[in-house]
Amino acid sequence: MKKILILGLSVFSLVFTVIQVDAAEIYGCIKGRILNAENDAPLCDANVIIVGTEQGAISNKDGYFIVKRLRMDTYTVRVTFMGFATVEKEVALKSSKAAVDFRLWETPLDIEAIVVTATRTEKTLKDVPILTELISRRQLETTGVVTVQDALEELPSLEFSPNSHGANIMMHGLGPKYVLFLVDGERIAGEVRGNIDFSRLNTANIERIEIVKGAASSLYGSNAIGGVVNIITQEVNHPLELNLHSRISKYNDLTVGGTLGLKRKWFTSKTDVVRKSTDGYDLDPSNKSYHTVEKYEDITITQKFTVVPTERLKLTAGGNYYVLERFSAARKYKHKHRKCYGTTYNGTVQYRFKKQAFLEASWHSDTYDTKEVYEKLQDEERLSYQNRYNNGRLMSNFQLGEKHRFTIGSEVINEKVFSTRITGETHKADDWVLFAQDDIKWTHQWSFVSGFRFDQHSEYGSHFCPKISGMYQILPLNFRATYGLGFKAPTLKELYMNWDHGGGGPYVYGNTDLKPETSNYGSFSIEFINRNLNWSVSLFRTDLKDMIATRIAPDDPNTHCYENVARAMTQGAELLMKVDVGLGVALSGGYCFVDTEDKETGRGLFGRAKHSGLVKLEYINNKYGFNFNLRSKLIGGKLIDEYEDEATGAIIQYNQAPYAIWRFNFNKKLFSYFNLNFGVDNLFDYMDKAYLVSPGRRYYGGIYITYK
Repeated sequence: MKKILILGLSVFSLVFTVIQVDAAEIYGCIKGRILNAENDAPLCDANVIIVGTEQGAISNKDGYFIVKRLRMDTYTVRVTFMGFATVEKEVALKSSKAAVDFRLWETPLDIEAIVVTATRTEKTLKDVPILTELISRRQLETTGVVTVQDALEELPSLEFSPNSHGANIMMHGLGPKYVLFLVDGERIAGEVRGNIDFSRLNTANIERIEIVKGAASSLYGSNAIGGVVNIITQEVNHPLELNLHSRISKYNDLTVGGTLGLKRKWFTSKTDVVRKSTDGYDLDPSNKSYHTVEKYEDITITQKFTVVPTERLKLTAGGNYYVLERFSAARKYKHKHRKCYGTTYNGTVQYRFKKQAFLEASWHSDTYDTKEVYEKLQDEERLSYQNRYNNGRLMSNFQLGEKHRFTIGSEVINEKVFSTRITGETHKADDWVLFAQDDIKWTHQWSFVSGFRFDQHSEYGSHFCPKISGMYQILPLNFRATYGLGFKAPTLKELYMNWDHGGGGPYVYGNTDLKPETSNYGSFSIEFINRNLNWSVSLFRTDLKDMIATRIAPDDPNTHCYENVARAMTQGAELLMKVDVGLGVALSGGYCFVDTEDKETGRGLFGRAKHSGLVKLEYINNKYGFNFNLRSKLIGGKLIDEYEDEATGAIIQYNQAPYAIWRFNFNKKLFSYFNLNFGVDNLFDYMDKAYLVSPGRRYYGGIYITYK
């Protein structure tokens, strides 16, 4: 039955795409010039893209570009340049050549930027019916962040709570197991307490980060109840690209790396190497098992090849190798330490039948291993944990008439987990999926995106998750609304965990009788957009049924077990604002209020801050090649834990006090290739040793060399 469904979907895709093939064989070119709209100065290295094709160009030192070998047709030509607003123009190629010029305006608010995560199709940020946040390459460079964790801290509604096992992400009151992380649309294996290993993600290779909040199960499946974070990596645009970077800060936090990109007519290669290390630090000496941040070193090597043998066919293949060695400073683990390995490989074949129609087949595999290294046994390594994702996908995207753009696809996801801490040690699960989406441009003002995902899970049978979003535009205002259902199968760890914490308790057990978690999500937002001001107000609510959590066994306080404990709710409001003041000055910030409730107890969920916010002041001077920014992340107080005193019956609560972390960053460009960066993290030296918040003020400095 599964094979029949996939075969039927494939035929359905081909029927609607093949009929759109354009047989014209007459070619021409589009050429033009790209200028700064303010002073008509030429813009060198602007990226020119012929939308719906694999063709494009880069502007030269005088701003000129030419795109050759285009069929006679009407094209959308898109021009992007960092620090300037994206521009698109329709160009009709009716003879051997067509000419078009572009004038770009400088702005920190690129509302015309292209995003893909919310709908799996390209849309401008202002036109996507699902409210999407974007962290651009420019923001990554001007803030000086080197980790994805630090980059996401720039959003008021995302919070990372530190603990002895690493950072713990929260999005709109939902924890890490409800937030799906993707790299170029593909899943990441390996998790600790629901979080992925964030050290695998390096900002030096990132083009942008797209964040979609709320239920995205209809397109991305189980872990996307709370939202999706999609990390889009950079492409090679020049015949030769070389980037080298290094940064150092307190505790010998050192990051060094480089990128080599090569591009010929039909072949592209990109190689990235990044090494990070630190001596670590400890804010809680009473904990003999772990330091707050252990000493570690890691290296990541990424390779990607792209081959475009014809104008319609695109082949990509790549892989990633990651190794992390973490050295325990605690006496308890004096003679052994941990080593983690990540191995990824993938390949994609895409065939375009026309500008707006393609068929794509892909395979992605990611494996994450954790090994114990026994130093007294000649550093013998023993596997203690392995998580593997294999994901095959067939997807088609095509236009039907003037109003409908369809995305249909099928995928199979195979997950396998081995652990010495789960009963039976090795378990696996399969998920066969059909998904479909209709992107409707009903009128100039009304647009809708409706879709569904049908899962056939090997353990939990069939589940249907629909979602619909609508947008009404009456510029400069956008009104958006979304409703969606979510489904999350229990993880293999939640089903089969058998862990005694090294014999010291508490004992944690899985539960094979767990039911899947389901959710209802709704949101409504108003957005105001123009070239100098962008603000939005959004309301959201998620209701969770059969939420899975650990509960203490009634007859043994030292035994914890995973159970479907309750219904839970998160709701709130978020305000975001960005203002281009002029003269290179921009202000941005936001505030998020989150209310949570455990329906079983009537109390709020632990570890969630009701109030959080961000303020940021930025100054950019392109004439003299420097910029600086001052920003602060504010986190409100939150309930960490509570228990009932057996003697008095009183409820004892542990509350974390509100706090703010201020950061300052300065960048200066020297000559054409060098960029210097320095700053202060935690400017006012805030520390909270009880809850492991920050090791205090840290200065850092870095150098970046770019040659194209």
